[in-house]
This record gives sequence, C-alpha cells and structure tokens, in this order.
Amino acid sequence: LNKIYRLVKLHGDLVVWGTHELIAEVGPSIAALWRDGDASATERVGKAMLDRARVLTRHGMVASIKTRTELLNEGRAAAVLEWLNTAAKSCDPLCHRVSSSISGPDHLVPLLRSDLKLPRKITAAWHSLLLTLLAVPNFKADLADAYCDTYRSVTAEYARGVGTLDRSGYTLSVQFLNRVTYVQDLVRERDLLGTLGRSLLETLAVAAAPVGPS
Repeated sequence: LNKIYRLVKLHGDLVVWGTHELIAEVGPSIAALWRDGDASATERVGKAMLDRARVLTRHGMVASIKTRTELLNEGRAAAVLEWLNTAAKSCDPLCHRVSSSISGPDHLVPLLRSDLKLPRKITAAWHSLLLTLLAVPNFKADLADAYCDTYRSVTAEYARGVGTLDRSGYTLSVQFLNRVTYVQDLVRERDLLGTLGRSLLETLAVAAAPVGPS
C-alpha cells in the first residue's frame, strides 16, 4: 500500500487495471464479442470493471473508470491550459484578457470544487495558470471569494480522503490571505472566520469517528 501511495503521489493517476488485464480476465472470445457490441459480453466486461473498482474503494482508495477518449481529452485540456498560461505570461493585456474570461463564480467555483478530483496533468497546468493570473488584482479578489465559497465543501471531501494536500489549489490562498484588504473583505462579506471555524469542527468530527466495523 505504501508503494501504491508513493506512485499515486508522484504520478497523480495510476492505472492499476488496463485493457490487457481486462482481456486476460474475460478471455479473448468475450473480448472480441465486447468489441463487436454484443450485449451479454458488454455486461460481463462491465461487471468485471465494477468489481475491480469496488476492491479499490473498499480499501479507501478513490477509483475511476476511464475510456481512451476521456484520457485523450484530459491531455487536450491540459494542453489548452498550458497554452493559456503561455499567452497570459506573454504580456499584461493578454493576462487581463485571460483572467477576465474565467473570473467570477460561474467559472471559478465549479473549478475549485472539483480541484481535488482532477487528474494530475490538468491540476498542474491549472494551478500554474492560476498563479500567473493572480497578478491581476480583480482576478485575485474573485479567486478569494470563490475560495471562501467552496472552502467547507472541499475541506469536507479532503477530510474523507479525497485528494492530497500538495496537489490542492488551496495552497495558493497565501497569495490573498496575507493581504489585510482581502481578508477584511472576506470576513465582512463572506464570514471567513465562521467558515473556517465550522470546517475545523466538521473535520475534527470526521477524525473522531470510529474507523472500521463497530
């Protein structure tokens, strides 16, 4: 388990059961029928996938089943974010343009809520882009608001084992929490202290809950 943990921490996503293992388990005949769209074979292959995912989740790991298309789309998404970051770094007008296109709760809130669940490729590019855009004061203020609005829900998931601290975009909070003006606005308009206090209490409640069969 320690070896798996180190690999996941290093690479972010770890494929523990791929196409070759799938074909080996169900056999070449079932695999051929599955590729042809046979309903019975598809059901059998799907059951095999779910059974393996349940083994991982039963031991406290977060598992996902991805298609090849999804893996390709993840790579494309990371490439787009890296391109936006390069554009934003090139000059101040483009930096302001990129920041204005993703500012506000409609974009930042859902992205921060899913931060701990995103693949490593995407989070690395996303956090790098955020760090670049934090040079824009208006964007920094919007990110601070989104941070406060999503803090409890993200912290609750983290307390239950979702995500790792060193891959969280919330480590960027030091960029605005060390500024008196931003903190005062968050305390006054978004009850920052109350949010932090309630999140701490909920996290301690999770930690105090018994683990395993009673």
